This record gives sequence, structure tokens and C-alpha cells, in this order.
Amino acid sequence: MLTKTHEKYLKQLHQKKYRRLSQEFLVEGIRICEELIASNYKVQQVYFNEELLKNSRGKKLLDNFQQKNVLATAISREKLAKLSTTTTPSPIIARAKQKRHELALGTSEKFVVLENVSDPGNVGTIIRTAEAFNWDAVILIGESVELYNPKIVRSTMGSLFRQPVFYSSIPNLLSCFEDMGVSYIVTSVDGGSDPKKIEVPTKRAVFLGSEAHGVSSNIEKKAHHKVQIPTQNVESLNIAIAGGILLYLYC
Repeated sequence: MLTKTHEKYLKQLHQKKYRRLSQEFLVEGIRICEELIASNYKVQQVYFNEELLKNSRGKKLLDNFQQKNVLATAISREKLAKLSTTTTPSPIIARAKQKRHELALGTSEKFVVLENVSDPGNVGTIIRTAEAFNWDAVILIGESVELYNPKIVRSTMGSLFRQPVFYSSIPNLLSCFEDMGVSYIVTSVDGGSDPKKIEVPTKRAVFLGSEAHGVSSNIEKKAHHKVQIPTQNVESLNIAIAGGILLYLYC
């Protein structure tokens, strides 16, 4: 049974303020919940409706949660829809604990840095791409979107639960990179080398800025390589597309 107080709390998790206060977030959908239960994230509770039990995949997923002693609460389709942030609600939603994402680079050599990237779909796609091409870490700096935004959780399709992602202040990150001897590859909106024509450093960080403004000038000034993807007939590429090209080239 879902009380009104509990239902109100779950709806509050749609908002950044309450996710930050509670250090919890929601995960929607069978596929992403399968990735969640296979990860080392702590799942607090799952909520499902009768649709989940109409196929073997849904039954197996619920069994997996219950085998890990996760409380499973059956609720009506209407109530579950009210907890959803999508237009086509899933038959299952999980509530999980957030992890800490303080900067810890260790002996890593390949980094993706997102500065002031506010679109959650783009951030989620880049995190998924970073995992696909085996980048060591994604680092969010400046005013980049909060990591547990529902659109990020969905668009990573489970990569969020595996790919190392950190928050950092800009001064702290640049200081760490300097100590480690990391070279900066910076995307530029004002001209730069063809990405295929630079020598790829062993220790490297690809900096991606907002589509509107690019990487900030103080970081661009420190760049070891400035690159611009050559295009025809269009002024610029979406950051997730540009990021995908560069992460493939430099992996």
C-alpha cells in the first residue's frame, strides 16, 4: 500500500531540491531497472503494477529485486502513472540511493569534461558514449546539469550505474590535471585543427562546452589542442554528436 505521505515524497523526487536533500532518485522502466539491480547501487524500494507480471521478463525482474531483499510494493496503474516523469509510464519504478561523486582520478588517463552543459539528454548520451568507448571518467564542471535528473537517468540506459562520473570545481580539476600531466583537447567554435590531424596524447581530457557558448575562455587558453569538426551546410553540431565523434577518434 502506498500512503499519501509516501506518494507525495516520491513525487518530490522529480525535483532537484528534494533529490539533493534525500540523496535518493527514481529509476523508471524495465530495461533500466534491470541495469540497476545488476549494479552496486543500493535500491530502497520498487513500485509496480499488474502489467509487469504479464510476461516472464517482468516477473524475473521483480524476483531479482525480492531476492536482494528490496521491498516491492504493488500499486494501481493510475498511481504509478502519477509517479512517472514520462508520457508513456512504465510498469515499474525503483527508488535508489545516490552515490558520492567527489573527484578521484587515480591512475586514469582518459577524461571527458563537460562544462556548463545544461541539457540532461545530451549529458546522458555523452555518459553512455564514454562507457561505450572505454573512457575512464566523465567530469561535470561549472553549471552542468545535476547527474540524477530523470532525463539523464533514462538517456544513459544504465551506463550511469557503471561509468565513473565526478563533480569538480574548475580550479580543483585543472590543478589535478596539471599534477598528472594531462593534455587538454578543447572544442572550439572559433576555429581549430581538424580532429583527425592531431597527435593524441597518452593522458588526455576532451573538454566539451555548451552548444551556445562553447568552452570558457580561461580553459580554452590552456588548451594543448583546439579542434573543430569540419561540417558542410550547418553551423555547428549538437554537443552529444560532436562528443561522440571525438570520443571515438581519441579512445
